[in-house]
Amino acid sequence: MPRVQVEKSVDGVNPDQVFDRMRDFVSYPAIAGAVRSIEIEDGTDGALVSRWEVTFRRGIMKWTERDEIDPDKRTIHFQQLEGDLNDFNGNWSVTHSNGNVNVQFVAKFDLGIPTLAAMLDPIAEEALRENVSELIDAFCGA
Repeated sequence: MPRVQVEKSVDGVNPDQVFDRMRDFVSYPAIAGAVRSIEIEDGTDGALVSRWEVTFRRGIMKWTERDEIDPDKRTIHFQQLEGDLNDFNGNWSVTHSNGNVNVQFVAKFDLGIPTLAAMLDPIAEEALRENVSELIDAFCGA
């Protein structure tokens, strides 16, 4: 399963404000060109369930995920429940050290098309990196 990691270290930003922007999923369509829509509902055990529509290449990819948000640790863990991907899971984190704020995204995904994986996985990885980088810049006020 391909693994994508995107990390950015920023000086002079407040880690709690960065995390607050990160957990505000409904704002994502306004700050990331590929995110078409997100719907949020309360899940079980304090988690959220979010429904995503994202532009991928010339089409739209849809999925529903369970999001566990921990404001004290500034982490978000997500696991796809259903959707166009075979599997999609990972986490976001915001850490603060030596005056720098580090934002990290790590995810694994499986498009579910083994015969085309060699061609499609690199395209999906690149799109995911670009979209996550755009989000991180917005979270950090860049």
